[in-house]
Amino acid sequence: MSAALLRLLLLAGLLTTIAVAQNTTAVPCPLDFTVLRRLYDPSNPPVIDSSQTCQYIRQGLRLVQSDYLRRTSRFLPPLSSADSCWRSYQQLINDSLPNFDIRRSCGFQTSWISQGCMNITTRQEFETLF
Repeated sequence: MSAALLRLLLLAGLLTTIAVAQNTTAVPCPLDFTVLRRLYDPSNPPVIDSSQTCQYIRQGLRLVQSDYLRRTSRFLPPLSSADSCWRSYQQLINDSLPNFDIRRSCGFQTSWISQGCMNITTRQEFETLF
């Protein structure tokens, strides 16, 4: 094996290792799910019609994202924090609906928490367009 080919293989291996490490780095969720905790009494959890559970979960997420917009002027958290945001939301849901996996049961995909409409990410971009 030539020295050039060996260097190329080592470089490829190094780049792959870096890429994998970057993808597995946990980024904290900037969304504040305590906004939802303030809306109900944990000792008396709300009774939710099971046919509408996913709709309530989606509406709760919209409320949390609205709070994020108010605090940061950004509509959505970065994609790198999507998984940690879903985990944070799942922890909140577990208090009222144990064993209900919001992503699997509702068909939500991880990236959706960070995807918006028309590629608008900030309040300023929205105000410029509209």
